[in-house]
Amino acid sequence: MTLSFSIFRPRRLKTGLLEIRFLAGCLALLTVVAASCIAQAQQPGWRETEKKYNELMAAKNYPAALVEAEKLAAALKSEFGADHFNAAIGQRNVAVALIELKRFADAEKLLLAVLPAYEKRHGPTHPLVDSVLSSLVSVQFPLNKWADAEKTLKRMVSIREAAQPADTQLFATYADLARAQIKLGANAAAEQTITRALAIPEKDRGRDPARIAAMSRLAIETLEQIGLNHLQQEKAADAERVFERLLPMIEKTPDADRVALPATLANLAGAYKEQSKFKQAESALVRALALRDKNPDKDAAWTLRILASLSGAYVEQKKFAEAEATCLRALAITDAELAGPLPQVRSQAVANLMIVGGTYVEQGKYADAMRV
Repeated sequence: MTLSFSIFRPRRLKTGLLEIRFLAGCLALLTVVAASCIAQAQQPGWRETEKKYNELMAAKNYPAALVEAEKLAAALKSEFGADHFNAAIGQRNVAVALIELKRFADAEKLLLAVLPAYEKRHGPTHPLVDSVLSSLVSVQFPLNKWADAEKTLKRMVSIREAAQPADTQLFATYADLARAQIKLGANAAAEQTITRALAIPEKDRGRDPARIAAMSRLAIETLEQIGLNHLQQEKAADAERVFERLLPMIEKTPDADRVALPATLANLAGAYKEQSKFKQAESALVRALALRDKNPDKDAAWTLRILASLSGAYVEQKKFAEAEATCLRALAITDAELAGPLPQVRSQAVANLMIVGGTYVEQGKYADAMRV
């Protein structure tokens, strides 16, 4: 006599900068007891407890659901024995309630404990094993256990590649794996992983257009972070390659001209400047500024950043008149136009303006220097 439950399906939960996929079945009714099992058992004592647990989970009363889950787990262990698979199902139900209560460390311990029972019962590549792994990675992310999450996700990838070579779940798993690798500083591995995700044709990423768009945004955000990490690590050529790869992807997204495209162009310009490619940096920044001017919003922070960077590109090319005008425009942006003060960016514009003034002095253009 065995117990069964519905296979979980993923949903998304934001934690910090990360988007973690929980299994929707974790929140819904868990069909812990199969009809045949109920028929064979003469009204087992845990039947009413199971019913209460399902009702409380459906009502999102997770503290009360945890109490019932613990009662149910104890009853299943007592009736079937600690080594029986039904006891593992009972413990997993407890983990589900713990996840909803954000008791991630406690949930992780239980999931690690029940995983061998699922592997023994169904085999290491069964969808039910995959669902336990999905629950496990959903707690490893908020616990910042990136190495453990990477290991779990790699296993999920191998299961899902074999079962469904191209689908939404596999795309999301690649994206999560890439994010874990980014956290571990493995940017090259993360880029390879997200490239595997992007190799899945859009038509195979699901039937819901909104879901497909969300997957594309997730890939873009992941690549953007990889590019920024390359810049921070002074790997400007790698950053340039990533940002140039991003541009056509972003151009296809709705409302790209307002923020996403100018921001990526500005980041690309930063990669160019680190390699002394000032003409290319100027071109990227001029395009970014034109997009921001075309699509202004209440927060002028990106406009200020772009202007400050553009003034630097002009200075490096000795285009002092353009640099002066750009610096003055940047400094004319008031704090009231910003969501928050940006003193470092303003200082960059001031420094560039001082360079322009000093150059005018060296050239004997004292009237221009006095104006600056």
